Amino acid sequence: EEFDFQYGYVESNSNLGKLIKKKINGCIQYSFIDRIKQAFPILFWLPNVTKTDLINDIIAGITVGILCVPQ
Repeated sequence: EEFDFQYGYVESNSNLGKLIKKKINGCIQYSFIDRIKQAFPILFWLPNVTKTDLINDIIAGITVGILCVPQ
């Protein structure tokens, strides 16, 4: 209180901050899950990959790696 008194702090009765926060929240339609999907998409598509597809992808990756190394 002493600091506020010395430097003339005036409490604001303006609702500008609340208005801005309301407008920003109205613009942002993304939920927390949507943000996680954007940051880590593998977390959502990896559980849907079948074992056969995963094995084929690993074999393809190894094949490409072996063929690209000599070049």
